[in-house]
Order: sequence, then C-alpha cells, then structure tokens
Amino acid sequence: MPAAIQRPLAVLNVWMPETNGLEVQARLREVSPDTKVIVMTGREIPPIHAAALEGGAFAFLAKPFDDEAFLSIVRQGLRSAAGNETQTRHLTTKNEKAMKHIFTGFRLVGAFAFLALAVGCASTQTQTKENLLIAAGFKAIVPRTAAQQQKLQALPAGKVTLVQKDGKTYYVFPDAANNQAYVGGPTQYQAYRQASFGE
Repeated sequence: MPAAIQRPLAVLNVWMPETNGLEVQARLREVSPDTKVIVMTGREIPPIHAAALEGGAFAFLAKPFDDEAFLSIVRQGLRSAAGNETQTRHLTTKNEKAMKHIFTGFRLVGAFAFLALAVGCASTQTQTKENLLIAAGFKAIVPRTAAQQQKLQALPAGKVTLVQKDGKTYYVFPDAANNQAYVGGPTQYQAYRQASFGE
C-alpha cells in the first residue's frame, strides 16, 4: 500500500460477508503495519478476542458499546498512532457530535472498504484459520516419517479433516507448505467451530 493512502486507524467488524475482520486485520498488518486496528463484534467469543489481540489489535469492543467509549478508544488509537496528541487536537468537545455521525457512517463504509482490501487474500485466510486453530488449543505437529509425510500430503488442503486413529478421534488441518499439521481433539474442534462460526 503506498504511503500516501496509509491510515493511522482502522475499525473492523469481526463478522463480515465472505471474510472476517481477523483476516482483514492480518492483511492490513502486512500492507500497513503502523495502522492501529480496533476490532468490534456482536458476539464476544474468547478465542476470537484473543486472536485479535495476538494479531496486534489496539482494542477489542463487544457490541453494543457506548458511543463515548468508542470515541475515547478512537482518540487513544489516534494518539498512539501519532506518538503524541497532535493528531487528536481536532477532537474537541464541540466536534464530538459531528464525529459521532462521521464514525457511524465510517462503520458501514469502512467494512466495505476493508472487504475490498481483503479480496484475493487466500494466504491470509489460511493464516487466520491457523490462528483460530491455535487459539482453540490445536497443536502443530511435524511429520517424522515418510509415511506421516505422505498422509499429510494426502489431506485436503485448507480443511479440517476428522481422522480416527487407535480408537481416538482427531481433527487435522494440514499445512503442507510448512511441513506440519495442526491437530486437536473434539474439545479443541468445538472451540474452533465456536470461534469460526459463532456456534
């Protein structure tokens, strides 16, 4: 992203059509690492909250939230991005009402703008899925034998697959590019599903 269009602050909703805020956050971090990101959601799910903060989010808000609290966090994010208060002097008391209207519109426009930014980011989607799996308790396992390597390569890419071994149930997500797989049991899989789909 050219420096001319980098922004000091972005507000992302976790749940968006065809993508999610964590995927957009990861992509934004790649193209504009200095942008402070505020993530908001209508469903407070601890693994998502943790993944957003681990991904570098400046703040995480659960809806409904108070407009004053939102504006306060926006001001803090701008101050942090600026390294001082120079960028936030314009947020005086007499401008608060106008800022509320601007940010209400920004929520909708911002979601669409960042959705466009995220289109075509398949690698970012995979990284976000991996972050959610780790947050849910999945462990990264490296195959140690040629047979294990072959099984890893045979798993469907980009999908969590149910595997039965020695009477136990495992869920496996292959990361063949990094010669590893993320492995969890039924408890970890349920946590992953809740984090991914809000189930």
